[in-house]
Amino acid sequence: LFEFDPQKGCWSPVCVAGSKPSPRAGHTLTAVDEKKAVLFGGYNGDTWLNDLWLLDVERKAWSHITPSSPLWPQPRYYHTVCTMACDDEEIKVLLLGGLGAGRKVMSDCWMLDVSGRGEELTLNGETFGRYGHSAGCVMLSDGTVAISTFGGYTKQYKCVSSPCFYQWNPRHPSVLHSGRPSAGAVLRPHTRVSASSSPASQTCEEIRRLRERVQRVSASKMQLHVELRCAKQLNDDVVEQLMQERARADNV
Repeated sequence: LFEFDPQKGCWSPVCVAGSKPSPRAGHTLTAVDEKKAVLFGGYNGDTWLNDLWLLDVERKAWSHITPSSPLWPQPRYYHTVCTMACDDEEIKVLLLGGLGAGRKVMSDCWMLDVSGRGEELTLNGETFGRYGHSAGCVMLSDGTVAISTFGGYTKQYKCVSSPCFYQWNPRHPSVLHSGRPSAGAVLRPHTRVSASSSPASQTCEEIRRLRERVQRVSASKMQLHVELRCAKQLNDDVVEQLMQERARADNV
């Protein structure tokens, strides 16, 4: 586990206490708020995984979430996980697609929470069936959640660049409806946007800060280049003046 310092522009290892997830690839690590993140699934080179872990950023400690019911997603990797709800009472995340054992492209959607409950959602409309895609969800002012996905590979193992749109209504929590939000839908005030990319997530804030640092460094380099050119021109002028004075002295 590493953390990124945007001010210093560097990564550093994080010492985590207690048990921790096994080595893996193609998993997701999704921020649920400023203090917690959820890890799901992946592939360790021999086995596809479907374990769920909660990372406490402040305590720097992992907690393994044991499923509390027989309903649980199959092992997979290259899926996406988005935060659907996060408060003092519950943390819910949405799992979409992925690639499982035998190169099976998953087309299921699951709602998971940190108490270990899992519920497979019914897709009303377009079937999903992708892996290696990205996904994001935003909470709207009417209480619904808009989910969008982009790219990835289909069941025919074809790479695509098309988006998919879904809606989730807490009044009908077992159904995920296909389609865009209504034209009048607006973001809930002070809402946070949850995004997940496969194989792992990276926050837009980190990218923004890194870009700002690169721009500052580039501007400093440009200023230094201009100053060096001015110094060189000044030096050339001084040398030329000295040569002219020496030539006049030789002619005397």
